[in-house]
Amino acid sequence: MSLKINAVEQLRGEDNFHDWKFKMKMVLIEKEVWEAVEGGDESDVDPKMDNKAKAMISLRVADNLLGLVRDAPSARHMWASLCERFENKGLTNVIFLRRQFVNSKLGDGEKMASYIDRVSKLADKSAALGFAFAEADIAITLLTGLPATYDSLIVAIET
Repeated sequence: MSLKINAVEQLRGEDNFHDWKFKMKMVLIEKEVWEAVEGGDESDVDPKMDNKAKAMISLRVADNLLGLVRDAPSARHMWASLCERFENKGLTNVIFLRRQFVNSKLGDGEKMASYIDRVSKLADKSAALGFAFAEADIAITLLTGLPATYDSLIVAIET
């Protein structure tokens, strides 16, 4: 199976960076150019491999963000520039993500799958910043975010 670069949604900004980064990495690995981004010594990277990786990354970045990668001398520099811009590892962002996670609630009319996906993405983003939640914390957050109509389900899970 060959992964298609077009299967990766364009990077729009902070809102989709986490998923974009993972998918882009998978495509670069499958196309055998990931070494240009995160390999050994950068000077050992084949120029053709680097150019291919640069092209693939550039083509999946929205036009308004091309300035972040346009003048990068290598794929590794492109990747680092995007990570620096969109992976906000500051304390304020970590606190913001934790609050969103802890205060997650199933919205009126929201499907359970959507709620679980939303909480899981918050946990994944937090883990990417170096602050992973234990599985028990994720389960507790999911269950405490359910409305009272789910109390019987919670009791059934407990027993």
